[in-house]
Amino acid sequence: MYRTMRSGENCMEACNHIKLELDKQPSTLDVLGMIITGIDRASAMRSGMELAAGLIVMTVRLGGMADMAGVANGDVICEVNGCPVTDLFELKKLLMELNPQEPIRMLFRRVGTWRYLAFPCEESL
Repeated sequence: MYRTMRSGENCMEACNHIKLELDKQPSTLDVLGMIITGIDRASAMRSGMELAAGLIVMTVRLGGMADMAGVANGDVICEVNGCPVTDLFELKKLLMELNPQEPIRMLFRRVGTWRYLAFPCEESL
């Protein structure tokens, strides 16, 4: 089941739904207006990807935070707040430990290029 972020909702509110039991490993994660899944070695080789580790953005919701930041389907998430992430468990754990006053910084890889994006956690006053 996917969850759509409401207009005016900040990212901490949007991340609250990921606070599932940590021992349950989901196959996808819906956060910041994107559906994310892990990259397995077989899929990476079939797709001709350089990296066989990380998280791949499967879907970006039109008008969501990720869409407005320029994230595209197929982007690979390599780091969150300077910490490497290779699976959904690590990503969930990092998001649950966030300081609500600090933005979420993510390093993305897209077809040979790297770029950092920051997602605000609180609405502007």
